[in-house]
Amino acid sequence: MKAPQISRRTLLLASAAGVLGIGVGVLTGQSARAEYIAESLPRLLPGVQIDPETYPAFEREALARTYRSIRIAAFASSIVGRPLASAAPAGKAALEEFDRIIVTTLLGGTDLATRADPTAGPLVFVGWPPACANPFQRSPLEA
Repeated sequence: MKAPQISRRTLLLASAAGVLGIGVGVLTGQSARAEYIAESLPRLLPGVQIDPETYPAFEREALARTYRSIRIAAFASSIVGRPLASAAPAGKAALEEFDRIIVTTLLGGTDLATRADPTAGPLVFVGWPPACANPFQRSPLEA
């Protein structure tokens, strides 16, 4: 039995459709995670706001700490809603982990610790502080 011939045009159209589908999926997934962060902040920390100028850096930092199951759970919650996405134990664990990542990034990367009242104004995201250096380490130039 002879295999059917596929024309070059059909192959190129199928490849283009596949690349387009992958691109739409990636963009949709990224925006779903960003929407999840925006929706979760008022629920997790009521009354706390982040400075609009530094919010994109906060969002990038929080998204950089996610992994595949969290991304899938956030995408699912944007489609079917958080209650239905967290009905399964794996979805619930992934969304709770994402919530922890959001709160940890907010607590560690903003000026929250230096304020008397965190709801007095928007928090400024300054990024994570540098790790404590080893006082006994000598720089390579001194060795």
